[in-house]
Amino acid sequence: MMIAGGAAKALEALATNATDGVMSDKDAVREAAKGSLGLERAGHLYGQRLAIKEQVVLNLWKPLARFFGVSRDYFESDFPRELAAKLNAVSDEQLVTPKAAIVAPAMEALGYSLEEPDLKDMYLNLLAAASTRSRADDVHPSFVDTIRQLDSREAGVLNMFLAARRVECARIKVNRPAGGYLVHAEYVVRWESTATKEPQALPPQMTAWINNWERLGLVRCTFAEHSVHPDPEVDLYAWVQRRPEFREAENGLPVVGDGEAGHSIDFDKGFIEATARGRGFFEAVGQPTP
Repeated sequence: MMIAGGAAKALEALATNATDGVMSDKDAVREAAKGSLGLERAGHLYGQRLAIKEQVVLNLWKPLARFFGVSRDYFESDFPRELAAKLNAVSDEQLVTPKAAIVAPAMEALGYSLEEPDLKDMYLNLLAAASTRSRADDVHPSFVDTIRQLDSREAGVLNMFLAARRVECARIKVNRPAGGYLVHAEYVVRWESTATKEPQALPPQMTAWINNWERLGLVRCTFAEHSVHPDPEVDLYAWVQRRPEFREAENGLPVVGDGEAGHSIDFDKGFIEATARGRGFFEAVGQPTP
């Protein structure tokens, strides 16, 4: 992505402040606490530590906001509070100015995602990880572009898959009497109501989402392998025949006359597994800084 001249200057200024500034991050924290009205206000809600972090976040990031389409109202009010909350458990010594290669595209993308909660949260988690000394090197610049290629609902579902590391899936097939089969549903997973534990229909975009995650290198999908429980009595795929997709396939079988061979329903066992890149992506953007 090409960066406009003004934005490039802001990034250069940020880098200069990070390398040549008189104050260290720890000094900046102390300085921010002196005589800050914002400290008193925020301290009432979040405590002194979080309020100081709010002020530090605002000071460190102020040179960039206006260049990347971030709403001034959001940047001066919600942004420092939200990012400080992500960094609340991080010690003062661990706070660092994030790399410009991460900041530039992430801030720009954040400005376009304020109405998309899951995407916004991913960008904030990414910026928090990049602002933490022990984690900054694990935040790859390509992660910003990866988030750009997700929609908001997809991002929330992706987090669940990456958090689980491996999710069993099935490919439901309609076997022909003369041989061969037709795929009725692919990447069928155990999707249930949280309240009732009853099977629910998958989002209609699920297969497209999984294809997208595979294209982005976040997951590996296979039906050449399948999961096995340590207890041989436990079938990790027992849920498949209770799925709406399986019953739909059964109900759609053509009627045949007596003595004629008919179609049958079967399924392949497989799984969707987070790759090394997917695990790193989730650690950086899928969860807050611990």
